[in-house]
Amino acid sequence: MSDPDAAEAVGTRTYRAALWSFRVACLVGLAWIWTALVVAPSGLVLLLIWLAGAAASVTTIVLLRRSGPPFALMPVSAILTDPVSMREFYRDVFRWRRR
Repeated sequence: MSDPDAAEAVGTRTYRAALWSFRVACLVGLAWIWTALVVAPSGLVLLLIWLAGAAASVTTIVLLRRSGPPFALMPVSAILTDPVSMREFYRDVFRWRRR
């Protein structure tokens, strides 16, 4: 990572918790899609799964803000502002071993 503070953030517990929260949000999103397409349940079930995904997404955003990488809230989404930080985050998400 290019920013020294962002490089230090990778080793923190908050950053690792944000990784796991993001992984959970992705799994809940996949479960929502599968439930909607395959199971076709009532609207309440889809709403509850969507709420679980929203809670995991908000948790990820809060934890990333607290961990220290440069971060910006956009009107529609929240992103890491440094492209290197974003690439490192996604690499950490899909790589299960700790650095």
